[in-house]
Amino acid sequence: MSEPDNLTGECDFIISLKGDTYFVESPVIIIVEAKDDDIPLGIPQCIALMIAARQFNENEVKTVDTIYGCVTTGTEWQFLKLIDNEVLINIEVLFIKELSTLLGVWQNIVNHYKQSA
Repeated sequence: MSEPDNLTGECDFIISLKGDTYFVESPVIIIVEAKDDDIPLGIPQCIALMIAARQFNENEVKTVDTIYGCVTTGTEWQFLKLIDNEVLINIEVLFIKELSTLLGVWQNIVNHYKQSA
């Protein structure tokens, strides 16, 4: 996958490794609100933002092995993972009514970064 030199756009939410700052440092999770409640429509935007997050980390000389992404309507959630030049998209869309499963996914993401630290 070739990477453009300049990615622009807006991210709905960014979660970074360092949470006690007013500046973005080491973004690791990108969350995109699905426009018009269309999750597949939000996936390309999320991938572009994940690549931009990786570029940001590389420019700041921060080593982050995996960038996670999520596209959500608020009631539906689909997760992505960027490792090297490969984007993995979980084909299963999770629903808010499956809260324990949804929270389990978030806990696995948090655990990944705790183990990497």
